[in-house]
Amino acid sequence: MSERVGPGQLLTRPGWAVTGGSLAALSIGAAVGVVEVVALGGIGLALVAVCLAWVILRRPALDVRRRVVPPRCQAGAVARVELTVTNRGRTRSPDATLHDPVSSTVGARLDLSPLLPGAHATTAYRLPTQRRGRFDIGPMSVAVSDPFGIARRERTLAGTATTTVLPHIDRITARLPGEGRDDLPGPPRPQLLGQGREFAGLRPYVRGDDLRRVHWRSSARASDLLVRQDEPPAAGRLTVLVDVRTSAVPPAAQEHVVSAAASILSACSDRGDAIRLVVSDGADSGTGSTARHLDEVLDRLAVLEPHYSSSLAPALATLRARPTDALVVVTAAMPPDDLVALAAAARYATLVRFEPSSWALGPGAGLPSTWDDGPAMTDADLPAPPHAFGNVIRCNAARPFPVAWRSTR
Repeated sequence: MSERVGPGQLLTRPGWAVTGGSLAALSIGAAVGVVEVVALGGIGLALVAVCLAWVILRRPALDVRRRVVPPRCQAGAVARVELTVTNRGRTRSPDATLHDPVSSTVGARLDLSPLLPGAHATTAYRLPTQRRGRFDIGPMSVAVSDPFGIARRERTLAGTATTTVLPHIDRITARLPGEGRDDLPGPPRPQLLGQGREFAGLRPYVRGDDLRRVHWRSSARASDLLVRQDEPPAAGRLTVLVDVRTSAVPPAAQEHVVSAAASILSACSDRGDAIRLVVSDGADSGTGSTARHLDEVLDRLAVLEPHYSSSLAPALATLRARPTDALVVVTAAMPPDDLVALAAAARYATLVRFEPSSWALGPGAGLPSTWDDGPAMTDADLPAPPHAFGNVIRCNAARPFPVAWRSTR
């Protein structure tokens, strides 16, 4: 791409200083009649002209290929950008500096040594993955400067790329009380995801059967051993409501809440359940059981921002418009009235609550357990959750989310 720039746009701050000093020396030398000062000013201007010619004539013909590895990753994982730079020119390329901007950071600045015609060089730099989000990379520019740093010319080499840093996902099992099943239209029956099976009937005992599956009461009446026979469980339907209201979830707990929601949805999707994400502002991902749907849900969570409305009405309206069998509410300090309303919106509801002692762990490390400039909260300050929930999973300093989830019965 042709880039027309004037000499004034190529001068650096030192270049402008040399130019100004040289002009001043010429003026003063001519005024007082000192030949040496005039010569010094002329040498300075000649140096500026040579440096301008250097950067104008030495235009590197470089081709850059950028690859983000991996294109999506979890927060805290290692991700990098791999660059392959090729010299497409007929002469050796000059010393150059590559700059690849990355949103929310200063980007990467790499020094490129001269390359022979047709030669290529590979390099890489790490991406910041400490926090989730979608990050734009580029456009990459190459800058050529003269040895004195008087002139500098930049041009664009590569376009933009995007990478998504997903929330941290804990590897948990899809064990959850109150699984919603496609074939259970009746009242809720608490079960464990991945463990419960539907009763199909009894059959005679066969050598090698697990004795724990013997139905002793029926065996006593039949004078023979009878074994319980089950049908495979149908796929479940699970809705996760993630609360990101600043009135209920302080900044120190936001990442915990989002990470827990991602972990639950990922585990249930891997099992084959249909999953659905509802945000406290009413946003609804819809229900799906494919890997693509899970990717879309995780991408939503990656860019999810806290909102400042204290009302839960939009989320309740979404749940009432499309009722759900099993609901998991992930929050920190949601008021009891909101909890009661959410529990009534599903056949079976589970509460995952991050108590104040957990806020300084993991993603929120180093952040104070306060918000709205109020006093610090303790676990005891939170009111007890209403009995409307079939199960309550409390996450605190002694029981982080993965531990609390696994230990729940």
